[in-house]
Amino acid sequence: MGPHAHIILEENLLEINAKKYKAIKDRDHPVWITISATDIPDRTESIKGNAEDCTLKLIQYCHKLEHAGADFIVIPCNTSHAFFPSIQNKVRSPILNLMEITSDYILQKFPSAHNIGIIATDGTIETHLYQQSLISRNLQPIDFVNAPDMQRLVMETIYSPEWGVKATGQTVSVKAVDALQQSMDALMLQKCDLIISGCTEISVASLQASLSKKYPIIDPIKVVAEKTLKYTYGYTE
Repeated sequence: MGPHAHIILEENLLEINAKKYKAIKDRDHPVWITISATDIPDRTESIKGNAEDCTLKLIQYCHKLEHAGADFIVIPCNTSHAFFPSIQNKVRSPILNLMEITSDYILQKFPSAHNIGIIATDGTIETHLYQQSLISRNLQPIDFVNAPDMQRLVMETIYSPEWGVKATGQTVSVKAVDALQQSMDALMLQKCDLIISGCTEISVASLQASLSKKYPIIDPIKVVAEKTLKYTYGYTE
């Protein structure tokens, strides 16, 4: 959710496992089970009441993963975490929480950072997923709630049927990259120390355009991939 989400998660798992845990052959990598849950209603539209509630579908797919043998679950879609409490209450296996893990990572790895920019869907912004997590750690979230034109540009970057990341497949359009850079420039003007790439499509575009060379981007998908491997290998730090 969307279809790119699990792909970049798996790519991160492979890369981190090779670099950090010295995996050099197939059997050095953990076994994982993937469901590309493309039939789940759009999460932002569901939050706004314009689409079917996502909760039941999310729970059904979590149960499928459990029945297939999963010991824990990762949902790489940021906006789906608006339904997190309802899902976890109905699922036996622990689900890793992107917002909590990302905020902890920032606190541990960037102790001098305070102002944290958020680029995400309307659904993620309006449900305050990252804002609450950051504030609880005395970090200051900065978003486009008071800059609706910029937030519309973020949504277009993700959803535009002509040039948005969801529509253009593996190759992100130049227009989407330009729009994303406009968004990041706007956050940097607000003195952000870091910028959270709070949507999988934003992560895809950032990676493809190597925007981390220009902006201080925190990618929750990479962060949760690191946590996933720690969890798999029994490390608790």
